[in-house]
Amino acid sequence: MVAVLLDRIHPPVSVRRAPGALAAFARKLFGQSPAPTGDPVFDSFFRIDSADPDHARSLVGPQLMHAHVTGGPPPWQIVGSELLTCTPTSGRIHDPNLVFAYAGPTVRVAELLGR
Repeated sequence: MVAVLLDRIHPPVSVRRAPGALAAFARKLFGQSPAPTGDPVFDSFFRIDSADPDHARSLVGPQLMHAHVTGGPPPWQIVGSELLTCTPTSGRIHDPNLVFAYAGPTVRVAELLGR
């Protein structure tokens, strides 16, 4: 897991690949509503879930949507002031030179929030 500390606290937001029907039902049951962006390509492949869809849409702007559509960032979520991603590894990272390879995509999402 990679965490980037943001400059302020946000309502919970997550961006993931479009879920199946059962996952969508579970999210709705627990109070998370999808926040469609109006971009048909992005909305067909990804879902933004948030208790505050307007705030979520303000964070996921055209540049960040484009990055997702072109295969850039991994799925992510904001919890409080932390931006979180999970990147599978084959174990512990022993080479410090590899840290940026794992952290870089999360840092890129942080840079693109609101753009």
